[in-house]
Amino acid sequence: LKTLEEPAPSTVLILIASNLHQLLPTVISRCQRIQFTPLPTSAIKQVLKSQGDIESAELDLRSAHSRGQVNRALEHNTAQSSQCRQDLVKMIETVSLDNVEVVFEWARVASKQTDTLSAVLDQLMSLLRDLAYIKTSSNHDLYSKDLAGRLKPLAAKKTLPEILNMFDSVQQTKYALLANANTQLSLENMFLRFCDAA
Repeated sequence: LKTLEEPAPSTVLILIASNLHQLLPTVISRCQRIQFTPLPTSAIKQVLKSQGDIESAELDLRSAHSRGQVNRALEHNTAQSSQCRQDLVKMIETVSLDNVEVVFEWARVASKQTDTLSAVLDQLMSLLRDLAYIKTSSNHDLYSKDLAGRLKPLAAKKTLPEILNMFDSVQQTKYALLANANTQLSLENMFLRFCDAA
């Protein structure tokens, strides 16, 4: 705090935080807040084009899934992401209390892949966001345009509150995992909430 209150002459301190609410109020009161917003899709596409020859469909997919972050767009593995999203759509389509054994098996397998689990949950949230967007808008600005043919009938089978409850469940699971909750139990709980929404 002393450094923030009385910095040396000609000193500029830059503090970076992903969540403002995790900082102490005494720190926040001594800082000027500058919020960095995600880059627009067009800017992400420009960066990707400058990196080499990328097909138009892949360019669209990588920029859509970047969420405004260049590093996500550059590191995006299109084939792996596509397979993961297809598996997640299948899981959303089949999840129910009648198929609870499938849910528990998926949770068991996913819980062992801790290095990719956060990205998988992000993709699941993107798919649920797309389902909600389909339910509420005639202009479908989807992250997963390549899966629109499967998402539209799926959105027709679910109510908006069901989709939002599923989204909330994924978000709560992400928070629980950040707090070092048991991975498999957290995923099982999330999918049981999916079953309730089904």
